[in-house]
Amino acid sequence: MADRLRVIGFGKPPALALALRDGWFRREGVDVEFTRTPSSQRQIRGLLAGEWDVAHTAVDNVFEYVDQEDADLELVLVGEVGSDVRLIARDATDVASLRGKRLGVDSPRSGYALMAYLILAKHGIDRSGYEVVECGGSTERGKALAAGRVDFAMLGSPYDEEALAAGCHVVAESARYIPAYPALTVATRRTWAPAHRDVLTRYLRALLGAIRVAADAAKRDATIAALAAEVGTDVGVAARVYERAAKAREGAAPPTIDEMRASVTRALEMRRSVTGGTPGSIDRYLDLSYAEAAAL
Repeated sequence: MADRLRVIGFGKPPALALALRDGWFRREGVDVEFTRTPSSQRQIRGLLAGEWDVAHTAVDNVFEYVDQEDADLELVLVGEVGSDVRLIARDATDVASLRGKRLGVDSPRSGYALMAYLILAKHGIDRSGYEVVECGGSTERGKALAAGRVDFAMLGSPYDEEALAAGCHVVAESARYIPAYPALTVATRRTWAPAHRDVLTRYLRALLGAIRVAADAAKRDATIAALAAEVGTDVGVAARVYERAAKAREGAAPPTIDEMRASVTRALEMRRSVTGGTPGSIDRYLDLSYAEAAAL
């Protein structure tokens, strides 16, 4: 009998879709129950309350809750390195034109909001130069931008498609400003993980295997087909998502344990460059022993 694992995430990137659709988790004896979250707050609060066991979340959400609340939270995997997130705007074609406009974010203190702050600051626009509007996770931000409730937002594929179809423009690529950013990151409760080491390790092993296959160009068509079926979209959209993920990927997929750690370290340094403070020990946020066991 398979062990149930309750997983919450913003969406299903190609490797996760492949793992779900093609039975990677089942072969490891894990029955995954996936829930899409409307926001990082709902995701992390639910994870901490025990509603879910594992979260696919932005690395910065872990930093935020551990920093602010000493939350029972840790990262256990960086599945890929490289960001496919873009700054997309209505009625603007460059970053300089965003002064005085409304930035749509999930949380104003974490996640992709900090990427936007850093990009804007590098173009001479500080936090007083625009309004920050909370409107939810990637799907919700994309809809808010397309509907004109905000003027610009950080969005990844495929959540930017509706906004681009509505006439919005890409004004900046996050990878240019924030290289080697952690992607496909997995978090759980620090107190939960040791008691569930076996099932967590099997989950990560299955995911790592799917990541490796999804990154193989020879498996492109099979991965696209699995993605289209799993998320309920057409093959054309799935192909665009796949190609953008492949373009954004930096280095090996999956990365080595040392590369995972280095990526998280750089992300923490980026956060401190925006929020202030000293990075401190990365081990406060990270335990890669589960990923290391899964990779054996």
